[in-house]
Parts: sequence; C-alpha cells; structure tokens
Amino acid sequence: MEIRVLKYFLAVTQEKNMNKAAQLLHISQPTISRQLKALEDELGTQLFIRGNREITLTEDGKYLVDKAKQIITLSDQAELNIGNEPSSISGRVIIGCNETPSVKYLAEATKKINNDYPNILIDFVSTNADTIKKSLDNGIFDFGIILSPTDNKNYSFLNLPGNQEWGLFIPKNDDLAKKESINKNDLLASNLIISRQPEFTNTLNKWIGSNQEKLKVTALYDLLYNALLFVESGVGYALGVGRTINTIGTDLVFRPLYPRLKSSSSLIWLKNVNMSSAAKVVLKQMYDEVETNK
Repeated sequence: MEIRVLKYFLAVTQEKNMNKAAQLLHISQPTISRQLKALEDELGTQLFIRGNREITLTEDGKYLVDKAKQIITLSDQAELNIGNEPSSISGRVIIGCNETPSVKYLAEATKKINNDYPNILIDFVSTNADTIKKSLDNGIFDFGIILSPTDNKNYSFLNLPGNQEWGLFIPKNDDLAKKESINKNDLLASNLIISRQPEFTNTLNKWIGSNQEKLKVTALYDLLYNALLFVESGVGYALGVGRTINTIGTDLVFRPLYPRLKSSSSLIWLKNVNMSSAAKVVLKQMYDEVETNK
C-alpha cells in the first residue's frame, strides 16, 4: 500500500464521492478511481459500495480508515523527526493528556522548549487513558499523561509532582454542597456520574470497599468537562479529581471525599521504543521540570 493511495482513499471516505475527492486532490476522477480499484485488488476485498449519488464503506473499508490514518500519521511524523542536526532539532511530538492539573508541567516544559528549540511542535491531545495507551501502543502518541497507578509492564514512567484530591462536583444550591466533605454514606445515597476508565474505577472500588455494588451510577464519562454539563442538568453528581476544572464563577462547587482519596499523575511512554530527537528533548525537559518542582 502506498501512502499516496491511502490519502486518495481517505479523501473519498471524507467526500463520499469520487468526483469531489478528485477535485479536492487536484487529480482526475479516472485516476483516483483506477488507483482505488487497484488498492481493492491488492487487499483482495471490496472497500466501497458505489451508489448513484454517494459512496459508502464496507466493514473492511471502515477498518482501513482507522489504519490508514495511523499509517499516514506515522509517515508524517517520521518525515518531520528524521535527519535533524543536533543544533537545529525539529519535529512534532504528540502527547495524549488526561484532564489533570499535572498537565501544567507539560505547559512549562513546552514554554522552555519553544525558546531553545523553536522548530519542535508540541501537539497535545485531550483524551482518556484507554485512548492514550492504545495510541502509544500503535506509535501514534509519543507520550501520555495519565492518573497513576497503571500498568507498568509495557510503559516507562516519570511521576509528576503533587497529588490530586478526589471528590464530588455538586450544584452550589444543593443540600450536599453545605457539607465540607463527602463520606461513603453520602456517596451511596447519591446519583453519580463517574469515569469509565479502569484506573478510576479500580481506585474508587478500593476506597468504597465492599459497598461498590451499591453505588447508583446514572452516567459514565470520558472527559470531566462534559460530565459537569450533566451535573448542571440534574442528572447526578460528578465524581472526579479536584482542580481539574475551575468551578469559580459557575453554579458548581467541589467537595472532597472523606477519608481523603488522592491520586498522582505520570508521564508515560512505551518501553524499548526508539525516540525521535524531538521526543528526547521533551523527555529531558519534563525530567528537569520534575526536578525543579520537587
């Protein structure tokens, strides 16, 4: 499979029409049609169902969309990151980030990298821990920032300073907002909106103990910002990490759990991976940030 043909394929999936894709790519419609037919022959499968007005994907076509995006991203990264002189390192470093206050260390590192290595682009993606680990495994992300603990079999870690406290995000006019902290009985009596991430549920289950099956979960979330919209709509209280989102000036307040439950965050990367020069710069600067903030 050629990168060029995969780009043709993605253009057709985006436009759902051969003529529109050809116009987007500035090539002739017969050329793109011929190249994609050759791709189907090469793979031994049908990728498109060609209708009168619109092209739709087969199941194999849908599968190839994700893989094609990964292959093109890796190809683009390789072109950016290879062949740099030590004095003029350039490239793109992609970092998947959980919603955690510890991302501020990446922000500080980025500011210093921009001064010393202006040709390095830091591309940070806000997403959940599962997506971060899958993208690390597939070579899409160079690093991830996630809540600890997690699997340390496949990843190397740099623990980031500070702890984040768990608690509930509650409407400020709610009776529960009058309390200074939230105990286990409060939690069991509440409708909860919780993260779907395994690290989150494992930590919560250890804290709540044998009562975990009694929790009333009304919704699951990936990113806390969206969960807070559900809190405002009265669906339930969002269980999450404090200082992730500033509630000042909103109709919500944060109340910590009691006994206190705290988590730390880590920068993670795939073990035994050959890093680009740009990624090595990022890792060194992150180590410097941690050392400075000890």
